[in-house]
Amino acid sequence: MILFTQRLKHKIPYLPRYYSSSTQDKENLGQNLKRDYLNFEKKFTQNLDLEYLSPRELTIHNAHALAISKGHYTYDDPETGLRVMSRMIHFYRARCCGNACRHCIYNFENAPDELKMGKRFNTSFWTD
Repeated sequence: MILFTQRLKHKIPYLPRYYSSSTQDKENLGQNLKRDYLNFEKKFTQNLDLEYLSPRELTIHNAHALAISKGHYTYDDPETGLRVMSRMIHFYRARCCGNACRHCIYNFENAPDELKMGKRFNTSFWTD
């Protein structure tokens, strides 16, 4: 189940956590996670509004979209060359790492306030 929460003026997906200890669930976990991620990504892309993105942000968005389409967990930032984690790896981690990542899908719930300050969600990812 994917819920959406209102933050600023854009919808940001919120994922409820779920855990199970049954053997059957453990066997199907990989398939279920992939299915859940594909559903999440479909909902996420329905809420994209590329008009809000600057040319620089659109380049980043396209690099991320290419990585996602190839099933990659990371991609190289087109501007800096640094490795960036995709929404896919954040989804599979099932928690916020606390680093205020560009593609965080958990609204920086574990990030310190000083990292959250000045961040803006542009319908695709978080920007400074």
